[in-house]
Amino acid sequence: MSFFIICLLSTSVLAELTAYGTKEKGSSSFIIVAPHGPDDLYTIDISKMIAKNLHASLIINSRFDRDSSDSMLGEDFNSLPYYRGFYNWSSRNEAMHIFYEDICSYSGDGSVIVFVHGMADRGNLGVDIGYGAKITSSNDTYMITYAQPPNTGLPRASTEEIIVLDSILDSDLAKMNYRSGIGDAFPAWSMTNGVQYDCPGSESSLQLEISRSLREKTGMISKYLASALSKSFIR
Repeated sequence: MSFFIICLLSTSVLAELTAYGTKEKGSSSFIIVAPHGPDDLYTIDISKMIAKNLHASLIINSRFDRDSSDSMLGEDFNSLPYYRGFYNWSSRNEAMHIFYEDICSYSGDGSVIVFVHGMADRGNLGVDIGYGAKITSSNDTYMITYAQPPNTGLPRASTEEIIVLDSILDSDLAKMNYRSGIGDAFPAWSMTNGVQYDCPGSESSLQLEISRSLREKTGMISKYLASALSKSFIR
C-alpha cells in the first residue's frame, strides 16, 4: 500500500500506473517519452515539464534499467528486437512491448512522438536531434546524410520541421554557450532505435539527446525544448 501511495504522490493525479512506470493522456498532438528514466539522469523530470508545457501525452519508463543486475528489471527500452523486417518481442520483457503499444495507443494523425534521452557531455553540443538522418549546414546550405547498411532506418519526421527545430533550439542554447545538432552523434537511424518504431497514424518521431551538464539545468532546458517543439511542429 505504501509503495502505491508514493507512486501516486510522485506523478500527476491523471497518471496511470503501468508495468513499466506511468502513462498519461494529453490533449495536444505531442507524445513525450522517457525510455531510460532510471539510467538517464533528470530525463523523467524534463519529460514531465515538457509534457506539462505542451499539454502532451506522457509515457515514462521508471522501472527498467539497462544496466541493472536484476534480471527481472534489466532491459534497454531503446534497443528494439528488430530482425529481418520484424520485431520479435518474445526476446524482451513483456513490459517493453506494452510500453511501445501504449505509445501507439496515444498516437493518431499528426502526432509528434518525442523520445527524451541523456548523453555524456560532448563539448558544446547541448542537444543532438535524431530523426533518422544527419544534417550539416554551411552558409545556409544543408547537406543530408541518409542511413547506409547495416543501418536501414528512414527519416521519421519532416526534414523542414527538423531544421526549424534545430534553428530555434540552437539560438536559445547559444544563450548558455551550447549548440544543437541534427544527428551529430545519435542520428537514430538503426531499426532497433525507438524512433524507428512505426505507430500507425503518427506523422513525426524524433529523439532529443541532452548533454549531462545541460540536464542539470532542468527547468531552463525543459522550457527551451517545449518552446522550440511548439514552434516547429504546428498542428
